[in-house]
Amino acid sequence: MIKVLVVEDEEKIARFIELELIHEGYKVIKVNNGREGLEIAEKGEVDLVLLDVMLPELNGLEVLRRLRKTSDIPVIMLTARDAVMDKVSGLDAGADDYITKPFAIEELLARIRTALKKRIVTAKKDEDVIKCGLLSLDKMKHKVMYDNNEIELTNREFTLLQILMENKNIVLTRDVLIEKACGYDYIGETNQKVIFDLYSGTGTIAQILAPVAKHVTGVEIVEEAVEAARVNAKLNGLDNCSFIAGDVLKVVDDLTEKPDLIVLDPPRDGIHPKALPKIIAFDVPTIVYVSCKPTSLVRDREVLEAAGYRMVKARAVDMFPATGGIETVALFLKK
Repeated sequence: MIKVLVVEDEEKIARFIELELIHEGYKVIKVNNGREGLEIAEKGEVDLVLLDVMLPELNGLEVLRRLRKTSDIPVIMLTARDAVMDKVSGLDAGADDYITKPFAIEELLARIRTALKKRIVTAKKDEDVIKCGLLSLDKMKHKVMYDNNEIELTNREFTLLQILMENKNIVLTRDVLIEKACGYDYIGETNQKVIFDLYSGTGTIAQILAPVAKHVTGVEIVEEAVEAARVNAKLNGLDNCSFIAGDVLKVVDDLTEKPDLIVLDPPRDGIHPKALPKIIAFDVPTIVYVSCKPTSLVRDREVLEAAGYRMVKARAVDMFPATGGIETVALFLKK
């Protein structure tokens, strides 16, 4: 049941409002002075406040100013004063609405419904923002802020951070992280396997797999991303993953290790037509392909299947909130 706090020192008006609200199905708490009204409102146990301006002990505007320091609860000001500046003062202090006495109860009820709807919408928006101290993550805007400074993250890093923030104070195993961020059933068991992470970016996938792999090699053409990957690996205490700056088309010719698993996370245009045969030549039993453009995946799938691979499953992952773009993770197994 929705609780409404009525802070009104005129007993007849307060009683009239109380009876009408109870009739409409609201639960009502009624007080006749500003100090007591502020104490109740600050507890956060009511859904809306009807606040008279002219009150004993603390006037309505002072109550509102103090309340707004700690709460965004909807507040509708009640007053017999119809001056424009009085209304402006109330709204500037943080009031959601302002109604002048005498008023029709139907108008008051309509304003209450509107204020409550706004609160529901705001609350829903707040659910899209996760906060941990000075760190905040907006799921809809795909934005991370720390102490009011924006932090740029890759899509994979954003997903991992979201998982960790949504599970605050909970220890998440590597298996859980891979399942949620990459799809464990796509990667499979990696214990003591050699893994190539081609088009590795800042090395997020490689560093998730490294703790239980024999060795992970990441290849990325953007030198700044490779340097960031190396720094991150060092910070994470990983000594069994290495990152090479260069074009996959050329670098694969110099890779001497025999991989057991290859992860492909190419740019939107997919894998270079000359690079894909070289990757296939490693003859690994499992390839995980992460695609951000469906047409590129379809094109490369034809080449992989012609070489004896079969796409056994695929999953769409929303890595780009508030846009029409998605990523697709596909699992290819050697026939």
